Amino acid sequence: MSELNEKDVQIVEEAVATEEEVTEDINEEQIEVDEAIAEATGEENAEKPKKKLGEKWDDYVAKHPKLEKTATYIKEHKTLLQAILFMVFSCLAFVAQLGTQALFDWALASVDKVVKVWPFPEQALGTLISFLIANVVAKVLSFIMNRKKTFNANNNKIFSIVTYTIMVVVLIIAETLVGEPLANALNDASKGMLGDWANTLAIIIYSIPDFIIVFLMNKFVIMRHKEEKEEENEQCDCDARNETPEVTEEIVADVTEEIVADVTEEPADETTEE
Repeated sequence: MSELNEKDVQIVEEAVATEEEVTEDINEEQIEVDEAIAEATGEENAEKPKKKLGEKWDDYVAKHPKLEKTATYIKEHKTLLQAILFMVFSCLAFVAQLGTQALFDWALASVDKVVKVWPFPEQALGTLISFLIANVVAKVLSFIMNRKKTFNANNNKIFSIVTYTIMVVVLIIAETLVGEPLANALNDASKGMLGDWANTLAIIIYSIPDFIIVFLMNKFVIMRHKEEKEEENEQCDCDARNETPEVTEEIVADVTEEIVADVTEEPADETTEE
């Protein structure tokens, strides 16, 4: 009886050991499978980068066939698409400007010292500061969004920032100088019927040429997108300029050697003649 019990215990122990070994093997295999899945997923994610805005729009149009004709027309007319995006991003920047100015008007309400800074009209210092801060915020947002999304610019960024800043400063000065006289003219023409609406109407009137000027300047000067051919031509020009000094030095060296050879040969010829 004791022998049977010992055998039974031995069998149970062997079974437990075997089960533990099998469990370890299964865990190891599961870890290997998980690692393989993680590696495969990582490779797939690396091969599939995040979709750009245009690609997302194409996917959306593919799911909505009714938009296909309109989307195709807009896509074929690049300038129209850029104008739409420019208008959308400019409106977002304008909303940010209004919100920023309202916030700083509230924060700087106690700064009520009246100042006169050209070209702005006489006003409270806090109002002027909030106007300038809000304008900077709006222009920076507009620059970033339009450069990256609207025009997909790849020209020199420093050139873009400098020219954009100059353009914005000039336009703000022009709008300030034109705005008040235009509003007064509209109010006089309406015999005072427009009231405060004269200022709003004046802003709308000078904003139209402002929109056109900024769009054209951004597209053709400030935020240009250089095609591959233009970049290759520029690279070729740079290479040619870099190679020119080397060629010139070689030519100068050859000419110098010829001159030295001629000079050394002339005394030898005179000696033989004597």
